[in-house]
Order: sequence, then structure tokens, then C-alpha cells
Amino acid sequence: MSTTPSASSLSRPASSPHAAPAATSRSESRLRLSLRLNAGFSTSTGAVALIAGGWVADQLGLDQSWAPMAVRLLGVGLLGFAALLLFESGRQGDRLASSVLQVSMADLGWVVGSGVLMALGLFSSIGNVVVAVIALVVLDLALFQLWSHRHHRLAAL
Repeated sequence: MSTTPSASSLSRPASSPHAAPAATSRSESRLRLSLRLNAGFSTSTGAVALIAGGWVADQLGLDQSWAPMAVRLLGVGLLGFAALLLFESGRQGDRLASSVLQVSMADLGWVVGSGVLMALGLFSSIGNVVVAVIALVVLDLALFQLWSHRHHRLAAL
């Protein structure tokens, strides 16, 4: 009986017969983090919109009588979205990865929609800056989610 380790056993950590589970665990943690960061941003922006809808509408340059209510409704939607993200961040494996991909597409839709609304001239100059900054944060979140998704897929190979 030989005590010399085989070449295949040298490539695996002693704590586990396979390296993939640890890599998958790290990649799932990154997927969860990406959704939770998004939930945090959605919660903060949603709370501001809900609590201070009139002020937000004024800052954006929306002077229509319905604008404060629309901003508050957007806030409610963002808070609901944040709750959904937290729920989805508790999923496992392919369901978690699928959720991250779907949320990333929704975030990219938000970015495109923000650009369209700015191009239509709906906001004041300050409003355009605010909407652009929010869209850039959402874009960053989407890119981090997509990067995390890619690394999760590679770790699963």
C-alpha cells in the first residue's frame, strides 16, 4: 500500500473531495450580495420617494398636480421590488441565478427608461442630473449582478 498521494488528490483541497462546492458557495454568496445591494438601494430611494413625494417631484421639475402622487406610487413600487429582491436572494442554485438574470434585465430596462424620459424633456436640469445619477447606480448594480451571474456559471462548470 502506497502512502504517496496521487496526482488527482493533489489538485483537490484536503477538506473536500471536490473543489466545485466551495466555488459554487462563493459564487452564490456573490449572487445574494448583488441582490441585497440592489434591495438596499431600492429601499432607500423608495422610502425617500414615498415619504417626500412632493419634494422629490419639485426637485425633478415635475409641476403637474399628479406628480407627487406618482412619485409616491413609484416609491411603493420600489419598496415592493426591494422586498422581492430580498425574497429572491434566499433562493438556491439555478433559481437564484435565474432571479439575478431577470433582475438585471429589469434594471437595464430602468436605465433605458430613464434615458427615454430625460430625452423627452420631462425633468428640469437638476431633475436630469438626479435621474442620471440614479440610472448610473442602477446600471452599476445590473453590471455587478451580470458579472456575478457569469462567475456563478463558470464556477458550476
